[in-house]
Amino acid sequence: MIPLKIDRYAVGEDALLLVCDHMLTLEELEAGADAEDMRQVEHITAPARRQERLMWRRMLREAFSLSVKVEYTPSGKPEIKDFPYKHISVSHCRGVVAVVVSQRACGVDVERKDRNFERVSRRYVTQREWALCQDAGISRAQALAMMWCAKECMYKVAGRSGVDFCRDVIIEAVGPERESLTGRVDGGNPIEMKIIDAGDYLVVYSC
Repeated sequence: MIPLKIDRYAVGEDALLLVCDHMLTLEELEAGADAEDMRQVEHITAPARRQERLMWRRMLREAFSLSVKVEYTPSGKPEIKDFPYKHISVSHCRGVVAVVVSQRACGVDVERKDRNFERVSRRYVTQREWALCQDAGISRAQALAMMWCAKECMYKVAGRSGVDFCRDVIIEAVGPERESLTGRVDGGNPIEMKIIDAGDYLVVYSC
């Protein structure tokens, strides 16, 4: 079985972020899958989705030496059963997978910086949020990627459907050194997020 190169980020004592930017092929993943892995993808026919699901399961198995049993809430949010961490959030982009596991509600999003965020920017960035980024000295391209990741992250933490990214999912502050963000979903409790800039891609997570 081909070992993965996984970057691990401990978040206190009750959460862990895993990032892998070397995606195995579907054939490699299926060859190394266990029975629970295959049961979890038996209903998935699209090769890309099978690859993504098997990849993050493989990451967890290598990180914890445990097979993972996942159930989904009615809203589609995954929860881990019989595992050190109950909550899980997963994100994929081209060639990169990020997984965060935690004792509490969590979220993660990863995106390649070369994605064309500009064409949908009006749907998720407000004028006040643009001003926050400008005041922090963040370039437009960086701000577009960062705001998208942050809002996806908060959406996952909140676990709510039907939210509008401009009206309901709001960034309120950019932290020192531009390594953190704070926001709220529909006026709820503040959500603190951390940013990892990996060069070609960004990871924003909260746990």
